[in-house]
Amino acid sequence: MNIRYIFILLIFLSGYSFGQKYYNLRITHRGTRLGVVHSFKRVLPCIYDQIEIFKDGYIVATLNDKIHLYDSNGNKISKQEFSSIGPFRNYPEYLYSNGVCKVCLDRFERCGLIDTAGNVILPLKYKHIGTFHENIAEIRLGEKNGFVNTNGQIITPIIYTNTTDFKQGFARVELNGKEGVIDSTGKIIIPIEYTPDSYDYNNTFHYGRIAINKAEKWGFADIKGQEIIPLEYDFVWGFRDSLAAVKQNEKWGFINLTGEIMIPIEYDGPLSPEFHEGFTAVQLGEKLAFINKSNQPITEFKYYNKLCHLSHYKDLFLDYQFRDGLAIVEDANCKYGVIDTNGKEIVPVEYDAIQISYYGKISAWKDGKVTIYQK
Repeated sequence: MNIRYIFILLIFLSGYSFGQKYYNLRITHRGTRLGVVHSFKRVLPCIYDQIEIFKDGYIVATLNDKIHLYDSNGNKISKQEFSSIGPFRNYPEYLYSNGVCKVCLDRFERCGLIDTAGNVILPLKYKHIGTFHENIAEIRLGEKNGFVNTNGQIITPIIYTNTTDFKQGFARVELNGKEGVIDSTGKIIIPIEYTPDSYDYNNTFHYGRIAINKAEKWGFADIKGQEIIPLEYDFVWGFRDSLAAVKQNEKWGFINLTGEIMIPIEYDGPLSPEFHEGFTAVQLGEKLAFINKSNQPITEFKYYNKLCHLSHYKDLFLDYQFRDGLAIVEDANCKYGVIDTNGKEIVPVEYDAIQISYYGKISAWKDGKVTIYQK
């Protein structure tokens, strides 16, 4: 037999290597025991129950339910054994994030942070450590939340009942049923005196404004904590493209960054809280039309939002938003078509369902048959 084939066979029978390969590291095995090799050189012996190699070159090896952490040369980073080690959710293929790694004892009951040298920079006593956003992560001790940075410094008291991730340097915090906003130093920017907001989009600043709510009235504050748009609305959406949808006395309109009403508060609803490609759909009674930012309609109020047949077409949806100059519309008889930004029906409103694909390809179904249109 050819010597080359014999060599390959011996490698196969010995269980030389398989699985992940980062930093030229490979998992190898002997029987059920796992180890790590680097270009035929042993890095870790085949004694472990489980091994995971991460893209940043770190090795997590489990032996008898204890987890050990090694670098790419097989050097043990921490003498301490853990019950779980990272990674963070936003970078699952990397063990470390911003130079820190999450480690836990007792599974996830006592967690802390270590640096790349294995030094504990946050004691292993926290119930939860969240994902780092803008170098800051939520931590939980008991039932209270606070924040820690990548240096292991706790930047806020651990007193909050609920917190959001940092975005653009700010995060919402809740205490005693009231909500406010802090900056990345932990300083309270907006007093903790407002009603908590469950709408994700309103949880951060847009154009230097953030939605606030007190006694069921809504307005906006700036990054200095000043109420720059009075709390006089029944509901608001965060600013998009310098405009915000607002509701007052069951009617909807749009205001600008100074609070000036740009679209009269006279509609029964916007189907979207923002303009797409310069247009949005508004509602009067049951009928819909598209308007531009000057409140000029490009269609008559003749469309509907019944969504009669779309449940049969699970991949399709109707949100009355323009994309690449096209929008799907529906009539009173649950038939669908497509209009352009001039309001012209380029696909007749007579189909059971419509799908707009990339490059302007439009698929229209009627009576089980599909017709293809091109923009």
